[in-house]
Amino acid sequence: KCFGERTCDSECSAATPAPEACNDQDDDCDGQTDEDPALAMCGSTPNGTPLCVGGQCTASCNLGFYDVNHLFGDGCECQQDGNDDTGNSCAAAIDIGSGSDASPGQVLKTQSGRIVPDNDVDWYRFTFTDTADTGNFSTPGNDRYRIRVRLTTPTDGSIRINVYRGSCDAGALSCQSGTTASIDYQFYNDFQDTTNRRGEKPCVTAFTPVWKCCRSGECEPGYTDEDACCGGKNNNNPTQCSSHHNIRTCDDDSKTYYIKVYRASGTAATCAETAYTFEISN
Repeated sequence: KCFGERTCDSECSAATPAPEACNDQDDDCDGQTDEDPALAMCGSTPNGTPLCVGGQCTASCNLGFYDVNHLFGDGCECQQDGNDDTGNSCAAAIDIGSGSDASPGQVLKTQSGRIVPDNDVDWYRFTFTDTADTGNFSTPGNDRYRIRVRLTTPTDGSIRINVYRGSCDAGALSCQSGTTASIDYQFYNDFQDTTNRRGEKPCVTAFTPVWKCCRSGECEPGYTDEDACCGGKNNNNPTQCSSHHNIRTCDDDSKTYYIKVYRASGTAATCAETAYTFEISN
């Protein structure tokens, strides 16, 4: 029922009945608001079903689609990536292949996806092989082991990566360059740090028993300071040093890396802001 009067000689104060629209008003003057089917009031919406909620047309999205920009006109405009129903945990990480340090400086894998909705997490795994390095004290070898996982899109920090080396355990979350929860991860052994006895450049083929260097207070169980040499931390006795005492063995550093991609901050306002690409190189 429409309230008010309509006469021939005065302005009408009652609303003219009109088709019901999604606007929290009683457009057709039947005592109800927004009671017609949402499809009739709002029209269709791509990749979803129209709804009328609180006087606003919105969409219930089809499986795998999301309304990121919250505009009814383009509906559920953002489709999740093809792997989104599988790689949502480290245990279910998606295998994206393998590579090695055989030819340094190569992009081994490029992977793209979407973080949608905002609390989505994507996991991948990649096996990286340390090719055999050999050498002796006269002619040392040089380990080439270096792996880099770099997020190329986006680079503003809204989406980030964590890389776990060898397992999904929290203790495997580490890097030698950059930081965890970053856009750039590196792990490598192609360097020399004689002070902390790290790195394998140069290195010699492993032998038995493994040669140890230590000084009093620094020795591992089973070794004494009689085994001391330049490899011992803070060992400043130059008379014990010769050119080969700081050379480490060429170890096999092959590992499987688990890569977690996630939204670190903020909310995606467009579908484009949900997209990411990372590359793995050596």
